[in-house]
Amino acid sequence: MGIGREAISGGENDWGGGIKYLTNWVLTLNLIVATTAIATQLLKRNINSNTIIASTMTMNLVIVALFWGIILIDQNLLNKERLINQTFFDWLWGFYLHVGMSVFLFWEGIVYNKPFVSVAKSYYLILCLFFGYILWLELVISENNIAPCGSISCGFPYQFLNDLDGMGRSYFYFGVWVLGTTSFLICFLVIKLRNHFFRKYSNLSKLQQCRSLDV
Repeated sequence: MGIGREAISGGENDWGGGIKYLTNWVLTLNLIVATTAIATQLLKRNINSNTIIASTMTMNLVIVALFWGIILIDQNLLNKERLINQTFFDWLWGFYLHVGMSVFLFWEGIVYNKPFVSVAKSYYLILCLFFGYILWLELVISENNIAPCGSISCGFPYQFLNDLDGMGRSYFYFGVWVLGTTSFLICFLVIKLRNHFFRKYSNLSKLQQCRSLDV
């Protein structure tokens, strides 16, 4: 098993590069949202991205909760070598990935867009991302890397996954699904409150205008 993996990965232990990590999947989603926003401004036309924005908001919340939750429990559960060798720029970039980009994304989604127009489509995209990433880890990444290693397996990009057997990882994935669904509902409620506030403010403005005309 080890020889086969080394042959496939070329002995580099980094097959898959940055797309091994869920954070970079979400970063790509954020890039799509940003590109859509820029294209809307440049082309002076509305490009419908409500479904992907709703899903991206949810995934950002999942990333923030997972990353900081694991850090608070034990940062060694992540890739210890990457943590030890990181520079200040690496730390700053990591902070942006796990906090900063989520702030910008939520600002874009709440202020400038109308996410959750189609709740079913948004949740379907979440499920596609969820199962797609699990299959990517289980069938591709873990099979083509020989490091990092844990007490049970090697190749999973997150250290703690290598300390779990198949059943343990299934429980973890189920927990992430629960977290994702909960995050989806939280984002949905935030947008509902936003819409309620905007309607209330709009009605108040109209009432004030009517009163000023009467005067």
